[in-house]
Amino acid sequence: MLVLALAMVPVAKSEAAVACGDFVGGTVVLTANLDCSAAGGYTAIGIGADDTVIELNGHTLSGGRDLIGVDVSSYNNVTIRGPGVIRGFWLGVRAGNGRGLTVEGVRFDDLGMGISDNHGQDAVILENEFFGMDFHGIQFATVAAGQPDSTGGLVRGNSFDGGGTAIELCGMQTYGHNISRNRIQNQSHFGIVLSDETHRNRIAGNDVDNSYGGLALFNAQRNRIVSERYTSGTLGVWMYSQPPGSCLNTGLRRVNGNRFNGMSLFELQTAVQFGADGVPGSVRRNQFLDSKVYNNERGLVFATDSRENTATGNALFGTVLPIQDSGTANTTSPNYCDSGAC
Repeated sequence: MLVLALAMVPVAKSEAAVACGDFVGGTVVLTANLDCSAAGGYTAIGIGADDTVIELNGHTLSGGRDLIGVDVSSYNNVTIRGPGVIRGFWLGVRAGNGRGLTVEGVRFDDLGMGISDNHGQDAVILENEFFGMDFHGIQFATVAAGQPDSTGGLVRGNSFDGGGTAIELCGMQTYGHNISRNRIQNQSHFGIVLSDETHRNRIAGNDVDNSYGGLALFNAQRNRIVSERYTSGTLGVWMYSQPPGSCLNTGLRRVNGNRFNGMSLFELQTAVQFGADGVPGSVRRNQFLDSKVYNNERGLVFATDSRENTATGNALFGTVLPIQDSGTANTTSPNYCDSGAC
């Protein structure tokens, strides 16, 4: 009976003070702010085991640009839970080669980058706040051959204000992610970037406002983009066969087979740019359908490297130049303008 009673006693949360540079496991609850600005080393808090939970418990973990805030490394099923703040580091949370990272309800403030998960699977990044990132808020990437694929991530209900790019998916083994219902504003680059042959991701219901661009597809393929809203910027959507970047890729320069439905693109200099004049590669067989393109300077622009794309069923009201097509074999009718069909 005594043995049975002991077996039924729940494991208590660890509420001992955590010091800068500690490696932790189990469930750890911060009991005070932890400032690692003067600490040496590389990491403020390191994860040392699978199934670790860090509860910020309303406190702030802070440090300088020479440190990582929480280094998950390759451990599985690690959770970092707010409320609480991660501030000042060059990278707030670093993960990679692991499964099941969860970050929920955390404010990321004044960081080089918020969350990086290279070669990770099934991450859940839910209802966090990202303020004042130097570069990316969230990045899922594959960067080396022979490593696990980056797949199955969910990024939902987060807010981003200030930074370079809010969310980036990068690399040819990066696929199957769901980016939905995030609120993004004041990005100096794009709200969302899909690059280096990332493919078969779902982008749905995100709102990007007052940023340089809404969504960039750089050599990205077969992604589904639904019910996005991009307003008050330079570019709504740009599909561009740019030179390969730093993530894993074959060197292919093609934006191919992406499908857009039900977009809302308002008050932009250019709503949708298919390709760029005078560059190698191609923007081919993409579909832009049944969308609202209102009050823009230019609506749908097809550059010379665009081929066999389809843009139909769109309403291009209040747009000075609704459609410009310098490409080859693109289908641009029927669409609807102020004066009727266009």
